[in-house]
Amino acid sequence: MFLTKHYAVPVAWRRITIDYHNRLNKPAQQLYKEFVEWTKEEYLRA
Repeated sequence: MFLTKHYAVPVAWRRITIDYHNRLNKPAQQLYKEFVEWTKEEYLRA
């Protein structure tokens, strides 16, 4: 679980940031915001 989460986060982060920078469409921005919020929550909980 621990390893899986820490492996999945950089992959998801890379995909979201690439999508976010390539075409600044609304869904990508929304995903980015949600992901940032989620990471903050995860780090606070850890």
